[in-house]
Amino acid sequence: MVKSGKNLFAENRRLIVVLFKNEHKRYRDVQRIIGCSFGTVKYTLDHYTATKSFQESSKKGRPRKTSQRTDPIIKKLSLENRQTSNSQDNWSICTASQLEEKLLHAD
Repeated sequence: MVKSGKNLFAENRRLIVVLFKNEHKRYRDVQRIIGCSFGTVKYTLDHYTATKSFQESSKKGRPRKTSQRTDPIIKKLSLENRQTSNSQDNWSICTASQLEEKLLHAD
């Protein structure tokens, strides 16, 4: 059985496209030949049509919520007094910009 979806190897993605476009196989025929799901065949063909590439695009990840400037300050404060950093105080419920403002004026 072949890996499915986004974990499909590039050579299998290429084979799906070749079977569909050059050999004029139907989705279900390609599915049986490759040994993957119908959705995998559709996803692969849609992705190839949109990008003309067999490779997955790189993902950017989750956007930052704090700045690189405030990260060391937050780490320092949390390590200084572990009991207060775990309690519900006025630091626990604020946005990154509010936290940055408080930290800059705390010095």
